[in-house]
Amino acid sequence: MIRTKLLYAALIVVLSLFFVLYRGNLSLELLIFGLALPVILWLMLLRLRFALKISLFHSKEPILKGQIYQWSIQVRNRSFLSTAHARVTVEYRNSLTDQPTELTLELPVLSHNTQRLRLAFHAVTCGVMQIRVKKFVIYDPLRLFRRTIRLSLHDTIVI
Repeated sequence: MIRTKLLYAALIVVLSLFFVLYRGNLSLELLIFGLALPVILWLMLLRLRFALKISLFHSKEPILKGQIYQWSIQVRNRSFLSTAHARVTVEYRNSLTDQPTELTLELPVLSHNTQRLRLAFHAVTCGVMQIRVKKFVIYDPLRLFRRTIRLSLHDTIVI
């Protein structure tokens, strides 16, 4: 993300030099567009943040040892805005080891759509599996800005 910001700053410098060295309306229009674009992207990201609804669920059938079970993270977008860069951080733990394992996944968030991210696990031993969705981060299309959505979604399965 820092590299993207540095490249965009270099673009603004080039557009400024182009404005100084070139006579005409095109150089001014390009400079205004280059300066207004980050503001537009930030406002779009802010709008997208409040249009997302994130939920966590699993199938309600009993899970036996040796079976495959899955959790689903559902992301519902109610706006016309979308992003190709979204990152969800999930932490799961088994009652036997009690060591949390963190998992970071990337997914696109499409406009007026619902995405489901399925996490499949294999039950090797009996016990309790817990999962927690810690945070959901969305980025603008140029990856200049990001918005973090703090979540406290958690679920427990008894095997």
